[in-house]
Amino acid sequence: MRAVDKGVAPRAYLNYTDAKPDLFDRIGPYCAYCEMPVRDLGYVDHVHPLANGGQRLAWENLLPSCFFCNRVKWNRNTDRSQHLWPDIDNTDLAFEYGKAYIVRPIRTLTRAQNQAANNLIQLTGISRTAANSTRKDRRWKNRQEAWRKAEAMYAAWQTQQNRPGLLIAIPEIAESTGFFSIWMSVFKDETNLRDAIRRKFPNTFEQSDSNGKRVKRLHALI
Repeated sequence: MRAVDKGVAPRAYLNYTDAKPDLFDRIGPYCAYCEMPVRDLGYVDHVHPLANGGQRLAWENLLPSCFFCNRVKWNRNTDRSQHLWPDIDNTDLAFEYGKAYIVRPIRTLTRAQNQAANNLIQLTGISRTAANSTRKDRRWKNRQEAWRKAEAMYAAWQTQQNRPGLLIAIPEIAESTGFFSIWMSVFKDETNLRDAIRRKFPNTFEQSDSNGKRVKRLHALI
């Protein structure tokens, strides 16, 4: 799951839905949870639900979401303390994406981190498959298609033909397809391409200290 940095609030809001263009400008038109492209169909999710005391207009409490993650999550979490969150945690270090199109916690997490990662998976339903999704929930299908495209582009890259052109084309395809973490997984051994893809997804948080260790943000579990 892509870790993101929203930065400070660009302005004050009279309605929380007015934050959608600013969220898209900051971190791109993608669901913060499943990473599916949302563009004009995106929702503004209250990370800490209003029904459970979350702030309606606080920039810190808003993330872009697809309809399905927003609907599945709803108001089931009472606060932020029991889950990993892409705007606080280094979520890219917590989840792995496999060819079976499953999102799961990596094995090296601590017990507390693993529980928080699983809690977010259960809260949003981001690892649902055809077997346990509703007919309208096509997140699994879109995830599958993104993996297929990424593998096809990786195969083309491996032929070593027209690499300069592919270095331009592949990040463009990744940007339009979404599912940043899938592209990072498929191209895990291709540093130049990973960097080019990363640049297409604004404000991805991957800050490291002087020793090369990832910076742990305030209130983060990982």
